[in-house]
Amino acid sequence: MLVAWAVIASGCAAVPDTPPPAVDAAAPTWIERSFEIRGGFIRGTLLVPEGASADQPRPAVVNPVVPDEALTARGFVVARYRLDWSVLAPERPARETASSGKPPAAGGKTVGVWLLASPSADVIGQSYFRLISSDGAAAVEVVDYLRELAYVDGERIGIAGVSTNGFKVYAALMAGARLRAAVIVGACADYHSFLADSPVALGGAALELDPEYERWLSAHEAVRQVDRFTGTALLLVNGGRDHVIPNHCVDGSIPTLRQAYARAGGAERIRQSWWPKATHNELVAVATEDILAWWDRWLASPAD
Repeated sequence: MLVAWAVIASGCAAVPDTPPPAVDAAAPTWIERSFEIRGGFIRGTLLVPEGASADQPRPAVVNPVVPDEALTARGFVVARYRLDWSVLAPERPARETASSGKPPAAGGKTVGVWLLASPSADVIGQSYFRLISSDGAAAVEVVDYLRELAYVDGERIGIAGVSTNGFKVYAALMAGARLRAAVIVGACADYHSFLADSPVALGGAALELDPEYERWLSAHEAVRQVDRFTGTALLLVNGGRDHVIPNHCVDGSIPTLRQAYARAGGAERIRQSWWPKATHNELVAVATEDILAWWDRWLASPAD
C-alpha cells in the first residue's frame, strides 16, 4: 500500500492490486496426519476431511487405488501405510530364511521372475505368499487403529489393492480384518492356478510343491477360505488381456467365491468388474468409476 500511495502522490495513475485467485467454496479441505504402529514398523498418513469428528464420524478407505481427491471430496478419510522393515532388522535374516524354505540352486539360478523368483519349482512363490500373509496381518492392525479414531466410523472401513497388493487384501480378509468393503484389482483367489500358469511363476509347467509348503499354501489360499470374509462386500476387477493373472485363474475361482457369498446370504455383496480388452496395468484406469461406485454403495451411508 505504501508503494501505491507513492505512485499516486507522484501524479501517476496507480496500478490496482492484483486480486487474489477465486476460491471455490465447495472445494474439499482436509488435514494430513501421520501415524505409527508397532514402534514405527507400520507408518502411514491420514487425510481427514474437514468436519470429521466424533459427532460426524466418516468412512475410511485404506490404500485406495483411486485418486485421494475423489474420496476426500466424498467426505471419506483416506489412509495409506507402508512397512518399515528396518525397524525389525535384527529379526529379518531369520525371517527371510524361514520363508525361503531352501537356499538358491547351484549357480544362483531361480525359477519365476521378479517377486516370484524362487530357488526351485517346488517352492515357487513361497517367500512371496509368506510375505503377503505377514503384510495382511499388518493391514489388520491398521484397520484396528482406524476403528479407535473417534472421527472414523468403524463400521464403514474399506481396503483396496492392485496386483501384489490385491493378494495382500485377500490376506487381510482371511486374517480377520473388520472391513465393510474391499476392492481387489488384478489378482485372483486361486493361488495354485496362479503359480502354475502365470508367466511370472511357472508359466504353464506342472505344479508339484514341496509337501510342507503345499499344506501351508492350501491353508492360506483365499479360494479355500472364502467363508472367512463373506461379510465383506467384495469387488473384483479383472481384464481379458491381463497376462500376469491368467483368465482361467480368475474364471476358476469366481464361481467358488459367488457360491460362498450366496450360502452366507450375501450374493449382492460380491461383484466382478470385467474388462475384456484391459491389460494388467490398465485395470485401475478403466475401472475407476466402478470402484468409486462400490465405495459409494457400501461406505457412503452408515451401516444398518
